[in-house]
Amino acid sequence: MPFVKIIDTVGSSPKSWEDAAKNAVEDAKKLPIFKSKGNITKATIKDFDVKIENNEITAFLCRVEMFLEDDDELEAMLDRQPTAREATVIEHELRVKALDHPLRRKMIKAIGVFGKERGALQKELGVNDTLLDFQKDFLIQGEFLKVEGNVFKLTDMGLALLSNI
Repeated sequence: MPFVKIIDTVGSSPKSWEDAAKNAVEDAKKLPIFKSKGNITKATIKDFDVKIENNEITAFLCRVEMFLEDDDELEAMLDRQPTAREATVIEHELRVKALDHPLRRKMIKAIGVFGKERGALQKELGVNDTLLDFQKDFLIQGEFLKVEGNVFKLTDMGLALLSNI
């Protein structure tokens, strides 16, 4: 799927708006972004104006919106990894979300430092399989919990959460 960039330009011509639109496209093709990234796929005329001097039309002006497809930038955007700061913010948000839910807090406390067998944990929490699995999956995805056989154990990040409860 292509990524589309929209570039606004203004073209001018002493003759007509049609020439002004053509000049806008020609001028845009000389810009570095169009030279390096690809082709203009569409242009939409957004506005018409005239320049007047001494009560005479001296130039026809039109604002042209041009569309440039760029597959490379979309791929780069999708492949982009978060910066260290963004990763830290994401991690903190995930920790807050993990501790914000009362059942997850109770679950983390119940598992504790030594871990807990699934059946014993479920009985202590008083939840059904679906609810336990949903919370378990959230904690595993956040790298707070691991399951070894039938035993739930907190990871180092999970132990850090436990120390904040």
